Amino acid sequence: MACGLSYPRPAATLATVAHLSQADGGPYFLGRFDTTDPNGPRFAWSGSSIFARFTGTGISVTLNELTQPTSFGAGQEAEGNEYDVVIDGGKPTLLAPHFGRGTYLLAGGLSSTSHSVMLTKRTEAFVGTAQFLGFTVQGEPLAAPRPLMVDRRIEIIGDSISCGYGVLGVNSDCHFSPATQNAAQAYGYLVAQQLQAEVHDNCWSGKGVYRNIDNSSTNTMLDLWQLSLPGDIKTTWEFSTWQPQVVVINLGTNDFSQSVPDALAFEDAYRRLVAQVREKYPNALIFCALGPLMSDTYPVGQKALSTARKYIRSVVKSSRDAKVFFIEFPMQGTEVGCGYHPNVDTQAAMAAQLAKAIRAKTGWTK
Repeated sequence: MACGLSYPRPAATLATVAHLSQADGGPYFLGRFDTTDPNGPRFAWSGSSIFARFTGTGISVTLNELTQPTSFGAGQEAEGNEYDVVIDGGKPTLLAPHFGRGTYLLAGGLSSTSHSVMLTKRTEAFVGTAQFLGFTVQGEPLAAPRPLMVDRRIEIIGDSISCGYGVLGVNSDCHFSPATQNAAQAYGYLVAQQLQAEVHDNCWSGKGVYRNIDNSSTNTMLDLWQLSLPGDIKTTWEFSTWQPQVVVINLGTNDFSQSVPDALAFEDAYRRLVAQVREKYPNALIFCALGPLMSDTYPVGQKALSTARKYIRSVVKSSRDAKVFFIEFPMQGTEVGCGYHPNVDTQAAMAAQLAKAIRAKTGWTK
């Protein structure tokens, strides 16, 4: 279960460790956090963020990295989670913590005035689960309201495209690595920035809605998106705590990666996901997205893109729901990162297209 956080608030000192709840003015947690461990919330999904305000000259974070670093390819060093650190809305810096518990300086030598910090998980769930154990402030923690005052919320349900797989790669030759992945440069995070919205990026590389890239039909996104921690089936997400006005489903690439799936099986799974989303979010606009990796030339002779378009349009039409829409991202050109995944330019173009579509349906203006 994940809901409002509740941790004891220590007396303020020169160096205050802030284990604070959202309710009593501590850090604001954006994304899905499991709060069953009293030592601190655990998190795994891409883009999970922790925001805080403080007055003082420096701030550190204590994290417990719960997943042993892994080598994701021959000759590659073992790697674990990576994070973007943003101080006072400035340029992100990289944090790459080691396995286990550690305390890391995020900023020092600041002016003794009010500041903000945002810690964002760049890497996706299978790279690792982490636990937030608190900030240490050289000064005083301040009440940390939500970083955005506009009440807008977007949820993404997707695969590697939505996770920012390979987005930092210079070409298609590189393979997956945490160093070339960044959810904060994927279209979901970018569109949220453009629309001044909060975002939950629930994605996992290789996953489909009916079947995964390895042809398995278990632990698809139909199952995983309902969890706080996608690697732990006991951590059911409490949907009432965060109700998005917009949900984007961008799945199907992996379902079609080997061959065209059976129409009835694929459409049934997709309909069930749309029905689940509608049950959990009665008033949300649901965008069923396609692209930009698919084409009609691969797999050879399968007409994957045309067939996927037909299947998903059929699901949208049969939903008889005026708030369910189809959107297609154009097939990418040469703007590719690792493993032919969208690079920063393609992700930015996707975000611009999606932002336009969302504005048209919601009336949101910046």
